[in-house]
Amino acid sequence: MGGMWQLFQIARRIFLLALGGFIVLSLSWAFLPFPSGESDGDDGTDYSTKVLLSGKTLTRVYEIPIAADSGEHRQGFALTYELTVSNLTLSISGCERQLPIIHPALLSGHEITEEVDAVVRMGDQDGANLPWFPLADAIMLFWWIHRERATAPLVAEWSKGSDDLQKFTVWAVKERGKRYNTGVDVLSLEIRGHDISTITARVPPRPDSSSPSRTYPARVAIITILAPTAVFLNDVLSVPVSAVMIILYGVVNIVLNITPYVLVLSVVAAAYLYYTGRRVQDVIIPVTRRLQTLKEGVTITQGRWRPQRLSDTEKSVNQAQDGRLSQEREQ
Repeated sequence: MGGMWQLFQIARRIFLLALGGFIVLSLSWAFLPFPSGESDGDDGTDYSTKVLLSGKTLTRVYEIPIAADSGEHRQGFALTYELTVSNLTLSISGCERQLPIIHPALLSGHEITEEVDAVVRMGDQDGANLPWFPLADAIMLFWWIHRERATAPLVAEWSKGSDDLQKFTVWAVKERGKRYNTGVDVLSLEIRGHDISTITARVPPRPDSSSPSRTYPARVAIITILAPTAVFLNDVLSVPVSAVMIILYGVVNIVLNITPYVLVLSVVAAAYLYYTGRRVQDVIIPVTRRLQTLKEGVTITQGRWRPQRLSDTEKSVNQAQDGRLSQEREQ
């Protein structure tokens, strides 16, 4: 007996620890702040230039509707960029090759364009996201749960201006050969000659595009724990919860079905009492007494119900009680 009790205590502690951890993670998911790496006055150049020149990956989320390869439509998508300073090339998520930011065949005053395909991560702001989640975090967290991707056609454009200024621009397109009617490119890079120190990156400023907050990696770690746990609990509890809901639905259905009849009977009973001048107890007490007498006067003999005869004394008592009730009603 003692061993079973100890086992129960251990199981209870494990359950409470797991429940406490689940609650803490859920609260962290909901209420961790969203500090941004971008300053409020950033016009789309400072943050993107700093990230790309440092050799890190720039993730940018755009609120542009897009259809997945499976046909699902989502609110926005994310592109990632990585600049290789040593050979001045740009890697875009899902592109088969790196794109040079300086085109060798470009002449001054001319443009060169090339269509490329990128693989983007896509998502919505609903699902497990809460209403106050910013766009970039919401889209990316949605993707971590659903893992939906789409092939997005892009147009790479090289142009050359005065003072040896060269510009490399990436456009997102709805259809091949057509740019978005907003006229906003998703990324552009400018460089003078081959001087790396003059490189300037530009992305659409917020709210047209944005990058995930600094707490985004923490939420990714949280969702990788919460999502499987939620799925497991749903699978385990779905059957009993469904059974309870079916029972409740049946009870409610029965109550709704008999309620009209109860109301009608109540109205009829109230009208009867009103017109006869009788009180409720005048009806209930005799009926209750007779039922009690019937119950006490019935015996089971050889599997059959047979009523017993009442004695003369019991009959006299019942008649006296009935007479007293009649006198009370007449008064």
